Amino acid sequence: MTDRPDLPAPLEVSERRFRDALDGVALHALILDLDGRIVFANRYHHAATGWAAEDLIGADAFVWLANEDDPDARRRVYLAETSAGRVVDRVETTWKTRSGEGILIAWTSSAIRDDEGRVVAVTSVGEDVTARREAEAVRSRLIGAIDQAAETIIVTDAAARVVYANPAFSATSGYPVDDLLGRDLWQFLREAGASSINRRLATRLRSGRSWSGEWALRRRDGVSYREEVTISPVRDPSGGISSFVCVGRDVSHLRAIQESLDATMRERVAFAHALARLEQRATPEETSQDLTDAMVELADIDIATVLSFEATGEARVLAWTAPIGYPLVVGETLPAGRAAYIRKRAATGAWSEQFTPLERDGDYATALAGLGLRAIASAPIGGSDGPIGIVAVGTTDERAARGMPDQLPAVIEFAAAARGLIAGPLATRNRLRASQDRIHAVIAAGAFDPVFQPIVYLATGISIGYEALTRFRDNRRPDLVFAEAGSAEVGLELEAATLERTMDAAQGLPVGPWLGLNVSAAMVLNGTTLARLLKRRTRPIVLEITEHDPIADYRAVRAAVALLGPDVRIAVDDAGAGVANFTHIVELRPDFVKIDASLVAGVNSDLTRQALIVGLHHFAQATNGWVIAEGVETEEERQSLIGLDVVLGQGYLFGRPADVETWPSPAARIRPSDAELSPPDPAGLMSHVFERAIDSVPARALPRRLS
Repeated sequence: MTDRPDLPAPLEVSERRFRDALDGVALHALILDLDGRIVFANRYHHAATGWAAEDLIGADAFVWLANEDDPDARRRVYLAETSAGRVVDRVETTWKTRSGEGILIAWTSSAIRDDEGRVVAVTSVGEDVTARREAEAVRSRLIGAIDQAAETIIVTDAAARVVYANPAFSATSGYPVDDLLGRDLWQFLREAGASSINRRLATRLRSGRSWSGEWALRRRDGVSYREEVTISPVRDPSGGISSFVCVGRDVSHLRAIQESLDATMRERVAFAHALARLEQRATPEETSQDLTDAMVELADIDIATVLSFEATGEARVLAWTAPIGYPLVVGETLPAGRAAYIRKRAATGAWSEQFTPLERDGDYATALAGLGLRAIASAPIGGSDGPIGIVAVGTTDERAARGMPDQLPAVIEFAAAARGLIAGPLATRNRLRASQDRIHAVIAAGAFDPVFQPIVYLATGISIGYEALTRFRDNRRPDLVFAEAGSAEVGLELEAATLERTMDAAQGLPVGPWLGLNVSAAMVLNGTTLARLLKRRTRPIVLEITEHDPIADYRAVRAAVALLGPDVRIAVDDAGAGVANFTHIVELRPDFVKIDASLVAGVNSDLTRQALIVGLHHFAQATNGWVIAEGVETEEERQSLIGLDVVLGQGYLFGRPADVETWPSPAARIRPSDAELSPPDPAGLMSHVFERAIDSVPARALPRRLS
């Protein structure tokens, strides 16, 4: 377009006026030909970039773009669009300047067309948005940093309406951030219990003065907490108040610790400030380190340590502070003889003594003696069942060694503080370890055996399934053992071990009946372990999930069971026990609902139980399943259940849980064929097995799924 043909006078005048107009605007303005060459750049663009007309006119516009804008790609897009008679109307690019800096320009482009509507050039007008984008980036980084802050940060407008609150507000108060946005902050705080919010405070803030203090607030759940807070006004360039910023810190935990230590602080003013710094940290070791750091600040103390007593009889180092050094690191245990001695002394209360190395202590005592240790004062950290550890201090000064008994009151108070701070976490940790050790020992020794109880057709007593149960050789109740394993976070390990033993033993069961396995929802969702265990199955499997087992995602459980194969079904166990969880039945859509023995007991003489069983039966049928009555012990109960249209049952009347040898293998008349184990219609598989196992069942007695 630099060598454009002569235009008629009116057009030349119009074009000149257009360029003059572009020259007069305080914006970047360019005209590009169809090849992307610059045919016009206004004075503002020259001044802002530092490039003269001879630098720009006729040059490829895209060579002036910064490398990060990918000039070649933008040129290709430009050429493609103009060739198609279009333009990219909005784009941001970084333009090189003579000084070497870049200017970020937001361009708005439009096509210049001839009389026939063809694009002959492109006009682009742009605004320098460098400062704006930098400010936005700074604001984004600032908001990101504020979002990560542990303190509650709230920003309002000049009328005290909330425009921003960081995630810490929600974490501290329990209120979603969206519940606060747009609300009057002062009104919200008053409703939450901040009695300090009054007209005097509001007047103070509106006058431009900050306020700091502490108030008690209520969380969304009604629990009270204390917060240290600072509220500051923010002024705009004209000096007017444009917003308020409220920064708060939850100090509830700190206040609770301070209150528990008040009595100790009053008795020992000399080291009150040291105790005031103490608070519960993430681990007992970190908390103990704070304790030992504080204890060495006492006069004439050169070494301080906190030991915990293990269930194994060991004494383990939780923390130590010693400018003179210490022979053990955190986590190591004292020599057995020294540990036994300390535990024996701790059982009788606090004590002080001159340090005497014992030969049986080996390198430990030698190292302490080499450090010059002269005397020790120790106090037990009390627990509910006796000492759980000790707090001890020592000195290398001979004079101070003689006065070590005088340190006992301070050491006792530190031990009391330690109890409040670490007794709970240590007890929890020790209980967890002890439980884990017990469960691992059971697994390692294989100290359990599978037993099986038949599930029968009530009308004939024919076995159509066996529920597998576990008996532990120490005669502990299985539910208690599994509960302990779950609490100790080794539940899946124990479950897998017992299931593996069960699958091995089940090979000896009569051919044909299904095998019922008690599994947790967690085991089902684990998938990999259960699939591995079930690979060796030779019969259909019914996974029995107890009604009491909480399930967060029913869809995931159903999907996980479906992946195990069409011969694996679901039963809801213990239905009706306690508060019935009908959600399990509705959401899991089980093939079987097992009525808890507590409902079956005495059903023959209890109309209420009969009504509940009829309801559960109806509920199961609504989900296209069967009910199985558990705990059938008398002939009267069996007859009553049959009268209630209950088809299946199990209980002592038909056989107690027993090892696999108790159940002789019947004739192979109920052995499923390979086709029956993997039928094209999964919903029909069980019916194949059941129909052959209980051929005497009238068709009208079978539920829809199986008939």
